Amino acid sequence: TPEEFMSLDNSTFASKETLDNVFDNPILNNKLFPTSETSNNWNRTLSLELFHKDGTTIPVESVLSAMKNRNGEVTGLLGTTRDISLRRAVEEELLAEQRHTQDRIEVVQKQQNAIMRIALHPSVTGGDLEKACKVATETIAQTIGLERVSIWMLNQEHTEMRCVDLYLKESHTHEVEDMLTASDFPNY
Repeated sequence: TPEEFMSLDNSTFASKETLDNVFDNPILNNKLFPTSETSNNWNRTLSLELFHKDGTTIPVESVLSAMKNRNGEVTGLLGTTRDISLRRAVEEELLAEQRHTQDRIEVVQKQQNAIMRIALHPSVTGGDLEKACKVATETIAQTIGLERVSIWMLNQEHTEMRCVDLYLKESHTHEVEDMLTASDFPNY
């Protein structure tokens, strides 16, 4: 109730950060609470954190305006305060989405750079298939963070798959695996 609120000590309704940054800061107080010389059309909007009587913290926005007597002297402040919890939650969600989007952009850029390194490598442009496969498997393993990357080729009849290159990142080695036949592995 308003009566309960008016009877509270500042520290029981406002966070320490709010008290330190607003009420206990003399520089801000001179700007926040106007004198009659500086108070023409004076108003301020503050973002604060207040405590609910159940102990939870509530982000609020307060809009304050100077109240004056007939002589133009400031006699008090008139203000409204509203709960901005939902707005803060939405802002935090948007920031999280922006960070996620930025992370995805960086991953895509890293992958595009890897594709360009492979495509422009002299072994690819020069037609050295064995070396080009080694460059591709290493680059893919490093870019995506995989331990094993291999390239397989089908024969013209599509009855056999032959491993052209298998790269093992931990040992930084290249191997060639056996051929797989359609008769041995019909599900392939």
